Amino acid sequence: MALKYKIALPEPGAGDVVSRELEVTIDAGEPVIVQLPASAREHILSLERGANVTVTLTDVDGNDNRSIPSVPLSFVAVDLTAPPQPGPLTATNEGQDD
Repeated sequence: MALKYKIALPEPGAGDVVSRELEVTIDAGEPVIVQLPASAREHILSLERGANVTVTLTDVDGNDNRSIPSVPLSFVAVDLTAPPQPGPLTATNEGQDD
């Protein structure tokens, strides 16, 4: 079962930012670049339990100039969600001992 992590994105540092690139590396694999609009303030990742994840964000302006990537965010995907509460218990009278 995949774990969902919300990555909070800061406001762009300049008014001429037209897009954002979220670089996601999982378990030292090939980085994946997620293209996002300038208005993006969060992104959801679906991750396998135990995945080692590193994420950086780069802002891009209308002239295709790219910012220096953000400081990397690194974490391990762990399952912190408890299962749902069990349903109600019931009792039935099954008679009596003589």
